[in-house]
Amino acid sequence: MGPHRLSVWNRLLEKCEKSLANALWVAAIREVAAHKLFSTNDWRIDEEDKEEKIENLLGGWLGEALRSVRTNLVDKIGEYDFFLDISEPWYEILGFEGQACTWPTSDIIYSLELAYPQLEGEISCEEVEEFYAEWVAHFLGIVLREAATVEN
Repeated sequence: MGPHRLSVWNRLLEKCEKSLANALWVAAIREVAAHKLFSTNDWRIDEEDKEEKIENLLGGWLGEALRSVRTNLVDKIGEYDFFLDISEPWYEILGFEGQACTWPTSDIIYSLELAYPQLEGEISCEEVEEFYAEWVAHFLGIVLREAATVEN
């Protein structure tokens, strides 16, 4: 993508309504996954299976990105299981609308404190935001890496 196109993409994401920006990110990321499946000859499947394979591939990238996160929150919890057990779709876990994640930080802290009662009052909003920001950054890095390896 040339500099002019990249500039237009950035301006589009800055100017459009946040839910539209999120939808554009999600569509672009899903398209990378679809092309990755196609380039690996894993495309000889019906339309319904294709969607499932795309979601499974993206779920794998999400888990890979998660295991790369190194923050104070991870140090406090000592594991990734809490985040691996989230049953929401990948695009609802990670925020692409300008915030670190799609849920209010206070809800995440409450859920973490329920799962890890010994951490009650020990988790800050900043730690949660830092964790999710790093998770998103690693996830987008994987998407970029995979996009660069897609064969024509």
